[in-house]
Amino acid sequence: MSLETSLCNYADDNTLYACDISLKNLIEKLESSASEVLNWFKYNYMKPNDSKCHLLVSGNKEEVIVAKIGNAFIVESHEVKLLGTKIDRELNFRSHMTSVCKKAGTKINALARLCNILPLQKRKLLMNAFFMSQFSFSPLLFMFCDRTVNYKINSLHYRALQIVYMDNLSSFEELLIKDKSVKIHHRNIQLLATEMFKVKLGIAPTFMSDIFTIRNISENAVAGNLRRSSVFYNFENPRSVRYGTETLRCLGPKIWNILPNHIKNAENLRIFKNRVKLWTPINCPCRLCKLYLPCLGFYN
Repeated sequence: MSLETSLCNYADDNTLYACDISLKNLIEKLESSASEVLNWFKYNYMKPNDSKCHLLVSGNKEEVIVAKIGNAFIVESHEVKLLGTKIDRELNFRSHMTSVCKKAGTKINALARLCNILPLQKRKLLMNAFFMSQFSFSPLLFMFCDRTVNYKINSLHYRALQIVYMDNLSSFEELLIKDKSVKIHHRNIQLLATEMFKVKLGIAPTFMSDIFTIRNISENAVAGNLRRSSVFYNFENPRSVRYGTETLRCLGPKIWNILPNHIKNAENLRIFKNRVKLWTPINCPCRLCKLYLPCLGFYN
């Protein structure tokens, strides 16, 4: 089977995707590939679920897009839920993050009803299992949420710690120290650093290795050039302040560069994970960690 698009497959879930400057060419590619996939299903005595077929088109456009899949016409959706993640046309994932926050809030309410009859260790276990786990699925998406969503996440986390430790007087930072943990955003930065380390060792998934490119030995050996001394390429466009900066490809190498050497030079993945858990990002270059001054913007 030869497709004009790329195919992502997970168990019985199949997703076709493509990129093209021409919207007409894009739809033709998707329709042609969808026809090939449907024929493959037919020849292998399989039947697709038409009710689960959706079309999502991202980009600047004015008209509503319709694609013909087999004998049916599918109108584009504003957002689609794929493997537990809501993907919207703007690719800002705000709807998904809001939904996760709402679900996490209900878990906190349930925890509050049980806190008076459970010991501390049980409360901590429930918080990690039912609250913190909500932000463990697709965690890197939350690296690029806006400040409103990040504030909501911190507020929920603060409330959960207050319930677990039955302490309404301590600040968020004080409760984090008591819990020996970090903010969810800082935990996500640690996870991103871990993915970078996997790429360095050559044990990361192929798509992650495609995002983060390692410099060759000769480039790393260039003396007196700090930018060249980095293990990873920096893909940030120096001619534009905003273009490309809010991406994993741009942020990943920056996070790697602020890691202490004793973490970056860990002998294996297990040692790296143990060390990075004890690291709190200082001078993090991401948008959420930068100081924001009202009416003035971000302070670098």
